[in-house]
Amino acid sequence: MGAGLAIVWTEVRAQGKRIDELRADMKEGFAQASADLQASEERQRQDVAELKADNRTLGEKLDRLVEALLTARQP
Repeated sequence: MGAGLAIVWTEVRAQGKRIDELRADMKEGFAQASADLQASEERQRQDVAELKADNRTLGEKLDRLVEALLTARQP
């Protein structure tokens, strides 16, 4: 009976090690996913800032165009 218990105990310890390895892998995966998400959010913030700047520039050009058209129509 003692030998059987030793085998079971060895298997339990091996399973514990596997669980610890899986936990470490999951932590690493979550850390990488978090870093990827932060990088993606930063790229999106930069893209939005660029789009806003482009929108302002286009708005200014449109204002000048409308002003030029209105000025050209005046007698």
